[in-house]
Amino acid sequence: MAVTVAGRTLPSFRQFDSSPRAGGYIDQRFLTGINPQELFFHTMAGREGLIDTAVKTSRSGYLQRCLIKHLEGLKIHYDGTVRDHDGSVVQFRYGEDGLDVMKSTYISPRTFPFLKDNLDAVMQRSKPEEVRDSMLNVEAAEKHYRKIRKWRKKAPVLSGRHCQKQYISGFTEFSADHKGLGRDEIVTMWTKMDITERLEYEKRAPRKCPLAVNERFNVNNTLGALPEKNTGLDI
Repeated sequence: MAVTVAGRTLPSFRQFDSSPRAGGYIDQRFLTGINPQELFFHTMAGREGLIDTAVKTSRSGYLQRCLIKHLEGLKIHYDGTVRDHDGSVVQFRYGEDGLDVMKSTYISPRTFPFLKDNLDAVMQRSKPEEVRDSMLNVEAAEKHYRKIRKWRKKAPVLSGRHCQKQYISGFTEFSADHKGLGRDEIVTMWTKMDITERLEYEKRAPRKCPLAVNERFNVNNTLGALPEKNTGLDI
């Protein structure tokens, strides 16, 4: 409890009294009887609890209303982007992977084998009988996915580095060969080089990773254009 300038919680206590009861400790009950000092402490604690609850409820309700008002204009367009009410792009891909959170329960390394065992039933449900694989670009999607897997296996070996997310080009290879020089000097040397000499450094640099399948193909008319979260699962 708060202490006054005189050093006591209530006028009935002595100044700077260090006993638990003088500090607000309550050991009596309403059933057996309670003295006025502890009754006052009861009412003050209840009042503070009510005020604290009311303040938290109003603040949380205001924040929730602000979020709803800001998010109610968002919608997914046919190109897969999430846009605001004025057409401005919020996300180029819904959730950055295009997956519906409410329907992605089994998309994990632990539960994905369940879908694999029921592949025939899933195919019959998602793919009409009169539609052929050529109409849904299945072969093209599988070919591009194999291209990505081939790059993932060769990229660490070619670059000699274990980090997968890195930017390496001909200029970075050229800078590695001329360590100790200043930035401006290296840039000047690079700009004065012939195109053939630049190509030699470009060939030394590892090839860039191909685009993801869902970026290369339209997910609405390509069966197998899955995000990296799905294609990266080892089952």
